Amino acid sequence: MMWFAATLALLLQLSLVCWFDFTKMIIPNILNLSLLLSGLVVRYVIFDETPLSAVIRPLIVYCIFWVVAKLYAELRGRQGLGRGDIKFLAASSIWIELVLLPWLVLIGSTSGLAYGIIAGTSRQNIQSGARLPFGPHLALGFIATWLMLHYWEI
Repeated sequence: MMWFAATLALLLQLSLVCWFDFTKMIIPNILNLSLLLSGLVVRYVIFDETPLSAVIRPLIVYCIFWVVAKLYAELRGRQGLGRGDIKFLAASSIWIELVLLPWLVLIGSTSGLAYGIIAGTSRQNIQSGARLPFGPHLALGFIATWLMLHYWEI
């Protein structure tokens, strides 16, 4: 029952992330903080994990994706991963096992690529190099990995 309540809370938060990123092209810090804090509660209540050990994972994930974003910006001369996306990935890592993070990124990237291709070939006339919201795609990867974690007990 607690897992179901946590999933509903997660879906509500992810819905807000999707709405904000699609309409404003930003994932507000308050939503990322909400994901982080609720993830801490979930880790403690459902998984019986101490808050200190749960906090280490998001710090590592944030640092890794911050470096990736900086390297991309240096190599390409433009931003590829927004700070909100990096914070979102860090906050989501507290909810799922670290081994599932590549799945979250893979599902999110595949969804984002499909969205870009479809939007680019449709009448939306998206230009090359245009900014696209990545948060909704990461949210899809997040909920998919959360469900994998609990349905298939990875």
